[in-house]
Amino acid sequence: MSLTRKVAINTIIQSIGRIFSVAIGLATIAFITRYLGRLGFGQYSIVIAWTGFFSILADLGLYLVVTNEVSKKDAPVSSIMSNAFTLRILTSLLIMGLAPIIALIMPYPAIVKQGILIGAISFFFLSLRYVLGGLFQKFLHTEKIALAEVLGKGVSLGLVVLAIFLKLHLLYILGAAALGSLAQFLTAFLFAQKYVRIRLRFDFSIWQDLAKKAWPLAISVIFTLIYFKFDTILLSIMKPAEDVGIYGAAYKILEVLIAFSAIFCGLVLPLLSRFKDSDPERFKSIFQRSFDTLVTLACPLVIGVLFLARPIMTFIGGAEFTISGIPLQILIFAVAIIFVGNLFGHTIVALDKQKKMMWVYITGAFLSIVTNLIFIPPFSYIGASVTTVFVEIVVVIWGGIIIYKTIRFLPNLKILVKSILCSLAMIPILTIFSQVNFIVLIISSSILYFGMLYLVGGIKKEVLKELFIKGKLSN
Repeated sequence: MSLTRKVAINTIIQSIGRIFSVAIGLATIAFITRYLGRLGFGQYSIVIAWTGFFSILADLGLYLVVTNEVSKKDAPVSSIMSNAFTLRILTSLLIMGLAPIIALIMPYPAIVKQGILIGAISFFFLSLRYVLGGLFQKFLHTEKIALAEVLGKGVSLGLVVLAIFLKLHLLYILGAAALGSLAQFLTAFLFAQKYVRIRLRFDFSIWQDLAKKAWPLAISVIFTLIYFKFDTILLSIMKPAEDVGIYGAAYKILEVLIAFSAIFCGLVLPLLSRFKDSDPERFKSIFQRSFDTLVTLACPLVIGVLFLARPIMTFIGGAEFTISGIPLQILIFAVAIIFVGNLFGHTIVALDKQKKMMWVYITGAFLSIVTNLIFIPPFSYIGASVTTVFVEIVVVIWGGIIIYKTIRFLPNLKILVKSILCSLAMIPILTIFSQVNFIVLIISSSILYFGMLYLVGGIKKEVLKELFIKGKLSN
């Protein structure tokens, strides 16, 4: 089977799994928002933002480095995975342990501080699951990740519904999420044993090698967190919990939408790593096709959400969260930019240029802090939304410059232009039939978009044949 077809099939399988996972996750959020209201969901959002901040910090760049290392030819996969897993346990225990301790000095109510302790446990299990992702991506069996995620989300949903039925408070709902994370980790760990035997290993030479390659990413992660997550934390300090709830509901949609690009780029990274030296032309071809795929999906997302943000938020969160459609209309531009940014970031890792990208994230963090401090006080969640878009633009442009300076290549923008034009053709349907059910509008406008994209050559017959019929790229 060709590499192109393998990536396509794995992307499709994991995307289907992701669709189920997203559906379950959105159902969970719908129950939580309706049950807790703006104030309660604001407190929930503070807990998730705070513990999520420490969770990503605990990664220390290990996920991308492990994925890159195990994808290399003749890599000692079992040894790398076992040592990385052990290292992840220790770093996660240390860093996630700091989350509830530091929260004690924050101006949060007691229930939020208690919730952060439960949230830290939840994200600890998720951090262990994430480090296993590189293994499944190497063997292109990402359906295992999808199944583990769906199972974990299903457990969380069931327990959240039970907590609501019993009229329990926020801490029980957070506990439901923690048990779902545990189920997700255990499932992924059992699946991983089919490919390699993962045990606690303390080979410090491997730890040193991983740390040496990961430290630029670790610094990048710290500053990425500042510009990607710190807005919610600053909002929670400077504005009421209700504002955090409005912004958090919209931001949750952003996180759901960017998940596909993360999945896709995670699958592409091993291929980029494999061909960066052995076949530079194939490397560029994979990079170009990946770019085309992502912009093809990002463009209609922007137009669709611009017109349907409010009904989407009403459907998910209830009438109380219709106002979240306003920040979502701004954040959708950040989603499109992050689609490309994820590809640029993974490509830079494959090119071993993490140190250069580190300065990009440092700059992004500085800009995020300054602009959020300026715009959140007068504009609340609107200021936070605009700041997110601005910083993402800076990061993507700088990342593109690094790639160009390294390989003297940037993706051709022909498909991007065609995607933008075809996306604009969706506007008449979205405006004329605005009173129609928004799900019907999504389906009909999507059919129009992809039909037009095919007609103008944005989706080529040869690529469809390569993906689904015979595959022209050999292994």
